[in-house]
Amino acid sequence: MCGRYRLTRADKLANDFDAVCANDGDLTPRYNIAPTQLVPIVRMNGSTRVISSIRWGLIPSWAKDASMGQINARSETLCEKPAFRESVERHRCLIPADGFYEWRRSGTTKQPFHFGMKDGSLFAFAGIWDQWKPPEGTFVESCAILTLRKPYKKIRSHFNKGGNTKSGEPATQPCSWTLRNLTNSILMSGSSLTSTITRTFITSLF
Repeated sequence: MCGRYRLTRADKLANDFDAVCANDGDLTPRYNIAPTQLVPIVRMNGSTRVISSIRWGLIPSWAKDASMGQINARSETLCEKPAFRESVERHRCLIPADGFYEWRRSGTTKQPFHFGMKDGSLFAFAGIWDQWKPPEGTFVESCAILTLRKPYKKIRSHFNKGGNTKSGEPATQPCSWTLRNLTNSILMSGSSLTSTITRTFITSLF
């Protein structure tokens, strides 16, 4: 599960993702992005990659209210869940970031640790989005991050054992994949969508 992440290089999104900006989103550095906030995503509009700002916490189009919003979606069961089935077919996206947080519990307290690329570069979570209209009001677009159980268990196991941390900092390794190539594999693949970028990034940490 991803409950907090950061994006401090939003000004580089257009160049790194070969995309155009659809609206005036927040391009200031953000170090603690939380659910329900507006976040930039990359999605297709025809043959063009577009950067849009939408709500983090996917509300299905058929929802009665916003309380059904979900920030994560399990890739293994994605096509089985009514909340995500249509989105995985029609509404795929990337959710850019340059780090995310995990918490280590010590007694009654929890300490956050930041995970990111060694060189601080951008990566992306595979995601899905949808559009919901409340009984009174305008359409709300929202998204969810796709997760994978095995890589998540791996990162938690490594993290709880202390990993290779030094001076309280989690160890990370640079990722060898090409961002633009994997962007295509998520946004334009067939019905067997998997969170390739999430999988590749987490695997690269160890």
